[in-house]
Amino acid sequence: PHLLALLGYFALAVLVSWPTILYFDSRITGNLIPDRDQNLWNLWWLKEALVVRHTNPFHTDLLYYPTGVDLYLHDLALPNGLIGLIPQLLWGLLASYNTIVLACYTLTGYAAYRLVLYCLGRHDPAGPPAPQGALRHLAAFLGGVIFALTPYSLDALKQLNILALEWVPLAAEAWLRAWDRRSRGWAAAAAVFLVCAMLVNSYYEILLVLFMAGYVVYTLFVPLPAVEGAPAPPGRARLVAAARRLLYLAPGYLVPAVLLGGPYAWGAWRSTQTQRVTAEATGQQSIHAADLVSFFLPPPDHPWFGSNAPWWQGLDPEQVPGYLGLGLVALALALFGLWTIRRRRDAGFWTIVAVVAAIFAMGTTLRIAGRDTFAGLSIPLPFALIGNLPIFNLIGKVERFEILTLMAMGVFGGWGCAVLLARVAALPRPRGAVAAGALSLILLAALLVELPIYPRSDRRITFPPGVDYLTHAPDPGPILELPFVAVRVAPLAKRMLYQTQHQRPILAGYISRTVENRNALPCSPLYRFARPMDLGDADIVSPTTNAQPLAVVHSYHISYIVSYYRYDVETGPFVAESERDAIQALLGAVADGPPVFRDDFMAIYRPKPGPPLTGPTLQIGDGWHALEAVSGQNFRWIDGATATLCVNTPAPAQFALAARATSFGQGRTLEIWQDSTRVYQAPVPTGDVATLQTPVLHFPAGTTALRLVVPEGSSPASAGGAGADTRSLSIGFLDIHTVP
Repeated sequence: PHLLALLGYFALAVLVSWPTILYFDSRITGNLIPDRDQNLWNLWWLKEALVVRHTNPFHTDLLYYPTGVDLYLHDLALPNGLIGLIPQLLWGLLASYNTIVLACYTLTGYAAYRLVLYCLGRHDPAGPPAPQGALRHLAAFLGGVIFALTPYSLDALKQLNILALEWVPLAAEAWLRAWDRRSRGWAAAAAVFLVCAMLVNSYYEILLVLFMAGYVVYTLFVPLPAVEGAPAPPGRARLVAAARRLLYLAPGYLVPAVLLGGPYAWGAWRSTQTQRVTAEATGQQSIHAADLVSFFLPPPDHPWFGSNAPWWQGLDPEQVPGYLGLGLVALALALFGLWTIRRRRDAGFWTIVAVVAAIFAMGTTLRIAGRDTFAGLSIPLPFALIGNLPIFNLIGKVERFEILTLMAMGVFGGWGCAVLLARVAALPRPRGAVAAGALSLILLAALLVELPIYPRSDRRITFPPGVDYLTHAPDPGPILELPFVAVRVAPLAKRMLYQTQHQRPILAGYISRTVENRNALPCSPLYRFARPMDLGDADIVSPTTNAQPLAVVHSYHISYIVSYYRYDVETGPFVAESERDAIQALLGAVADGPPVFRDDFMAIYRPKPGPPLTGPTLQIGDGWHALEAVSGQNFRWIDGATATLCVNTPAPAQFALAARATSFGQGRTLEIWQDSTRVYQAPVPTGDVATLQTPVLHFPAGTTALRLVVPEGSSPASAGGAGADTRSLSIGFLDIHTVP
């Protein structure tokens, strides 16, 4: 039966992903192009790290060059990469992607089938008799369909890390077996599956931890037959028994969890401490949440019941997520199953799981048909009380709690199908067997009819000729891509896809969690390339980094500069004329003549020969007003009371800084801080220009951010008779320069 179930789910996987199987190694499905491109990069990088470089896949130096970036909090989905590794080695990247699509649907169905099969076999004298033989397997198969094939999972065709749901029911089944049977082996299996879920998608790990803890708590109040096998003992005795059971299972659970998940958890924690990763996601909890109506609507892309149907009129799929529908047939089977087993002692647990998860999936505020206020009032939901707590504040897409609701529906739906099949199978032979088989097919067809099954868009992955040029270009090394992009998803994902071909380091990337791109910070020597319209050769500092763009290019060992014509690389608007002109001006300073290659999407330049940065240079950091001219000289005010001065030193160096400064409206004090040490303090007069010079300071190799602090604070520019000037001013500088 298990092999037949696997084959059945594989056939359904082929159906719902059609025509994936026809173009197994040449096209892929999915219409969310940035996430699709990111997932392709994930698969390529895992192969590159494990097979070619033999390195830790959770760190790459190919993105965010030269520092690289950790991928612990990125949805790298290591288990998916391992599933698709051999197909990638044999047939290529697209075959790997399609293998994972088919495997996820197949394995998710089979995992849910196993869970439902186990739940159907648990004896309870209070409920209906457990179905036996083929009926039990048929019912479990249909319960697996209820969980595995949903609008949620079909929408995830474009996001492999979300599609990999198989670890959730596998871990749930293993934990139930471990607790019910006092089995350390099953506890170890639960831990392994939990770690796999964590490596695929950290949301799934949190859901499973809540599920496992909830089951233990439930057994304190309602002892399940498989747990106790006897009338309920007193509450204190149940508490003691649960504690003993936990202590017994702990070694089996914790050892594999620590061995397999510990290094990953340590790396994830270290990333948050060293790379300025934005892990907290509370701002998304009211956005990526279910609308109450969305649970009951067919998806808008359903060919018959979708956006053109009457029930979708007047609704915005952006406000009422169409991929969260539970399915009316599935819901009816689940409710029927709940009714038939309502006296079973585990029915309450699954009911709590389904209801609480659905409420959590709706986020912090009730939303109905796109409305979140009723009579001028908003209705807070329970998740608003816990959303800011540790762990819960990492959950932005709270809609994914629906997974637990769907899992409970699979169990209840399996019971509903089992009861229905048992009733028709009771007919005289052979009518009973035929009727049961026919009813199984009817129920399966009814479940499938509600799904948005249609030929999915299959796309060839094509690369511009410029990518092929970079792949075979003679000079190795990283590339500088312009316009410089720090956070725009579409171009970053496209550039990552190109990297799977040319394999050159790039200076940014599209990571699941927002990572600070140090190349785009004001203190980065590359900042002029990031802000070509705002920065020029001249400023109040000297020698200035911005005046030496060619030396910066060589300091980063850039081998080619790629200038894209469009912001999103292949589609969308062209780069604005003003920005294009600024980029061309920069290219005139650093490019060795005309492009070495040009196509319809990009122009590729080779840098001029030249030395890298050889001595210390200065540049303006945060906290400054715009550059202005005073008596023909460059001048800048500190914006408020603090500003940053950036010092770039290719090697450790010692030198002083000198400046000419004045204070606005009143005398003030200038303090200069290096890390946590105040290295200089001097008064700055008003109405006059003071010459200042620090003692010799020691700078390590790299970039040092000095903080300029004015303890007395700032004054509004209008206080000095500047009329409508709304700036906040303190100390201004005509010049800051190095003194050997």
